[in-house]
Amino acid sequence: MLTLINHARPVYGENGRFLGYRGAVRNVTELEQLASQLAHQAAHDPLTGLVNRGEFERRLDLALGAQRNGEGRWHLVYIDMDHFKVVNDRGGHAAGDRVLKQIATALAAACRSIDVAARVGGDEFCLLINNLPDAAITQLLERLAQRVRELGEQHALGARLDLSFGVVELDRQLTNVDAALAAADARCYRHKARPRPSAHIV
Repeated sequence: MLTLINHARPVYGENGRFLGYRGAVRNVTELEQLASQLAHQAAHDPLTGLVNRGEFERRLDLALGAQRNGEGRWHLVYIDMDHFKVVNDRGGHAAGDRVLKQIATALAAACRSIDVAARVGGDEFCLLINNLPDAAITQLLERLAQRVRELGEQHALGARLDLSFGVVELDRQLTNVDAALAAADARCYRHKARPRPSAHIV
């Protein structure tokens, strides 16, 4: 699809008769494509292709506003990978990047079009889940954790990879993005201290 900009002005003869238009048509399709590409790059993590932290915080702020207006039920999930440092130490950063990309693929596959998956730190991820029952969220996260444990075995690096989760439902007590992320991060820290596997996540 082409995007054209037309710059033209009317032309009249000596007797005032309208003769037509004179101007130029400019094809700005490539400029629009470049702008779209730059906007995508600004909002996404270059390694995993997931939404980056800045864009995730923007969408989380929108979800908090929607929740205050009674528009849907939202859960924020903070995800931290356990023992990821072992992967980098034993396999190098290339191995670490492969694991991160595979985890990102699993997160993206688990999300619906109304959910958001993001990489918010080195080995930290977040999900923003809309209108999903608690039990379904628990099952989703348990499947993700199992997938990560399988990745640890596949890469044969002796790393017992696992995931820790912190889940909070957005409510009026979480007044802003920082408060919501801090609450989810605190729950993630508590989950990390539990024996594994831990079935009760939400």
